[in-house]
Formats: sequence, structure tokens, C-alpha cells
Amino acid sequence: MENKFNEISVIMCCHNSAKRIETTLQYLSQQKINSPEVGFEIILVDNNCKDNTVELAERFWQPYKDKYPLNVVHEKKPGKSNALMAGYHAANYEILLLCDDDNWLCPEYFETTLSLFNQYSHIGMLGGYGSEARFGEGVAEPIWFKEMSGAYFVGKFIKSSGFLPPTHFNIWGAGSVIRKKMWNYLIANGFQFKNSLQAGKAQAEDAELARIITITGHSLYFDDRLTFIHDLSGGRVSEQNLESQIKINAKCYGWLVFYKIIVKQVKFNKDNLFIFFYLREMLVIVKTLFKKRHSNKTVDHRFLIKNYKEVLFDKYLLWELIIHFHTYYKERKSGLEFIKKIYNKQPLSSN
Repeated sequence: MENKFNEISVIMCCHNSAKRIETTLQYLSQQKINSPEVGFEIILVDNNCKDNTVELAERFWQPYKDKYPLNVVHEKKPGKSNALMAGYHAANYEILLLCDDDNWLCPEYFETTLSLFNQYSHIGMLGGYGSEARFGEGVAEPIWFKEMSGAYFVGKFIKSSGFLPPTHFNIWGAGSVIRKKMWNYLIANGFQFKNSLQAGKAQAEDAELARIITITGHSLYFDDRLTFIHDLSGGRVSEQNLESQIKINAKCYGWLVFYKIIVKQVKFNKDNLFIFFYLREMLVIVKTLFKKRHSNKTVDHRFLIKNYKEVLFDKYLLWELIIHFHTYYKERKSGLEFIKKIYNKQPLSSN
């Protein structure tokens, strides 16, 4: 059977990426492409860079540009979500692969991706995982890193390859792949990111998009052949950074709780029970906190305490839902309107 999908648009969102961009591009240049029909383009989104990221990228890619174009898109509005939207809109191909500026994709990433979409064209979102981390020359791995590696997109977080259950949306944004048909469908129905709209570190826009895609009725797919090395050099791994990241993730997860509540309203046709479902979600978190509360057992480091990360996350999430209730309540009507449009519509069911 002839392969329908043989081209990939690689979306790279960059904000002052000069120190990392060349190595990341080097790994892209080493992709194994065994068929002359397979091709790719790179959409480099200049998200208000103040350094020479674009200049370095264009210079490095000069030998490859005739066969595999590198197109620069300028997005002055800061925030990962704004850059991502600009990249997705500018892409020319159907398969859209997000490669962060610190993701070193394995050589088989492209061919494995295309093979999977040709086999399962209805994949909502495809993803892999960070197989290892690089901390920089002479920098040792912290003693707590393996326990907390998931916060840095490192470690196999799903046991085996295949479609995830409908209620699971654990695909990481790093290395994730969607179809442009899905993206265009969501935008046409009014999708707007709630997370990562500010300058600085990306904040759960990947989980938000994955969650929205599952609401359309399509499942997510994880494949353990899709691996990447995560470049964490430059002092990006520290205790202070980790705790801050957990807090940010919990804050952003509030919107996923919001969508969960809206889906319940649509599923059970209970448009007026937002507050009831909201309070129930907070009660679930409280019960979880009691079940997973910290052990008093003495350990070498607090990050090694069993359930430390989960308890800290739940505490921050509960606080987020309490102090920002008015924000979510204000958005309930527009959220309900949007979810009703896309709920279980399965836009990829027809190719």
C-alpha cells in the first residue's frame, strides 16, 4: 500500500537559543531517511530572540537547505504557545513534529513517525520520551534526579508502546507529533491556549493540547522507539528550579481540571453544575493528599521522600483552584461552548 504521509514539518520554537541551536540541528541533519520520497522542512520560530539564534541556525543549515528547507517565522509575542501557534500555522506539511531547541532526536525519529501515521492515520497525538539527560561538561547528575527526572522530560513514563486509554493524556510536548488537519480543526472551532502565554519557561501547553485532542474522541499514541536526549546544560537543573517547576506545573494543571469539569457537564448534560463538579475535584485532591502525605522517615534528601513530588504538586494545585476560582468560573460558558463543538467529533476519521 502506498504511503500517504511522507513529509514532516519540524517546528522549533526558539527564544535566545544560540547556545543550543547548532547541536539540535546537527541531530536533525543525521536523521535516517531511507526513501527518496521522504522529506522534511524546519520551521524555526524566532520568538523575540535577542541573540544570534537565527544567524547561527541559517549558517549551520546552509549545506542542507536545498533539499530540506529551513524557514524562519518571526513571532514577537512572547510565550511558548504563541510561538507554537505561529509554527503550526506556517507549516506546509500534514505531519507536524515539535522539536524543542534542547531535544536531540534519535536518528530513526522521522521514519518511525511517518510509519506510525501511515499505519494509524487517526492518531490524535504521537509522542516518545527523553531517554537520557546531558548536564554539561563536568556537571554531575544530582542524587535526586532519577526520582524527579519526569519533571525534566526524562525517563520512560509509559510502560509499553500503543494507544493510551481515552482518559490518559500523558504525551510530552517535547518530540510530540500531530496532524495539521487536527490543528486546523481545533483552530476553526475556537481553540486558544490558556497556558504558556507569558515570556519565560514553557508551562504545560503540551498537556493542554493533548487533553483537548482526547476530547475530540481521538486517542494518544506512545512509542518507545521515539527517543531524544534532553540537553539540560547551563545550570538548568537545581533544587530551586525543580520546586519552581512543580509549582508552575500545578498552577497550569488548573486548566486541565477546568476542561475535565466542562467535559463532565457535556457528557451528562449538566450545564448548570459547574460549581458542584468543581468542589468535587477539590475534594478528590484533598483525599489524595491524605493518602500520599509525606513519610516522616529520614532520608538523604527531601526529593527522595516517597510521594514528595506528588504531594507538593497536589498542594499547589489545590491552592490554585481555591484562589483562582473566579477565573475558571468566568470562563465556564465559553469553555462549554467550545467543548460542545468538538466533543467526540473525531475529525481524523476521514482522511
